[in-house]
Amino acid sequence: GTGTGNAYGGLVYLGQKNATFEIYSGTVRLCAPVTAKDNIVQFGGLIYGGASGNKVIMHGGVISGGTVTVAGGSGGNIYLAAGDSEFIMNAGIVRNGSAAVLTGGNISTKGAVEIKGGFVVGGTAADGGNIYSTKSVTVSGGTVTGGKAHNGGNAYITGSIEVSENGLISAGIATNNGGNVYITGSTNITGGTVAAGMATNGGNLYIYASGKTHGISGGLITGGIAADNATTTTKDEGKGGNLYLTSGTALTVSDKAVISRGIANFGGGNVWITGGKSSVGSLTLTGGKILGGRTSASTRDGGSIYADGGTVNVNSGELSGGYASRRGGNIYMSNAYSKVNISGGTITGGYAYKFG
Repeated sequence: GTGTGNAYGGLVYLGQKNATFEIYSGTVRLCAPVTAKDNIVQFGGLIYGGASGNKVIMHGGVISGGTVTVAGGSGGNIYLAAGDSEFIMNAGIVRNGSAAVLTGGNISTKGAVEIKGGFVVGGTAADGGNIYSTKSVTVSGGTVTGGKAHNGGNAYITGSIEVSENGLISAGIATNNGGNVYITGSTNITGGTVAAGMATNGGNLYIYASGKTHGISGGLITGGIAADNATTTTKDEGKGGNLYLTSGTALTVSDKAVISRGIANFGGGNVWITGGKSSVGSLTLTGGKILGGRTSASTRDGGSIYADGGTVNVNSGELSGGYASRRGGNIYMSNAYSKVNISGGTITGGYAYKFG
């Protein structure tokens, strides 16, 4: 099909309560190019579920190339409208969906997304290049990769995110914040890998969620890049190569977690923490390791961690190997509201070209 015949679901429409669409093999895709003029699909370029309890379950096969171009449209390939809806992926491929005007290039949902295997790849959107969810995203296997968006290159989540076991989120690009993931809900990473994201701030993860629970107790977060945005004239961009924590956001790193080798143009190769007099972001290390991290521009501070009014608590674990082109190889405190509390652990091997 061409995906032009229905404003809700170009090819598949689930309108009954608890209706389920399961794919074992084959392909759901556009059979011919569709121009923006001809495309009237607003939600779910290929598949739309509008009723309570709708599910899309993939055991294999391919969903590919859906597009929504109507103003306010979401879900280039798949859109699920109900809070109790589910997208479950055991195997297969969802790829190359586009929702350039709003959310979820491949998948947009008010329900849960569970990735156990397969690939979600190459989606583009304003927010959430591959996935947009207002409830939850769980990645315990499979790969979410190559998404592009303004915020949340691979995923934009206003509910919760969990990464565990063999899950991989990688190579997302955001022109603004959160190369791999932009999260305003809770964070629980116990395993898996989040890697090689690129954004202006928060190359791998941008966490904007005061009062929520955020923990990384396992897995690997590595190779994120926070780079200057060449499309703007804003100065001092590129903060938090691996993670960016906004004011009021409290993150605990523990157990076997590893955060490593992030690069930031301005500061905080691994982690940037924002705070102030009334609202303080914090990073607490009670185990695990924060390794490497560097600034990429000349005369910049905070190779591994940049506390811009935020608080760093080191109770145990290891913080080592940061490099800054000016000050604070491992940790830099930028103002009077910044604090570092050390009660244990190891801080070692940092290098700053000028000081600290």
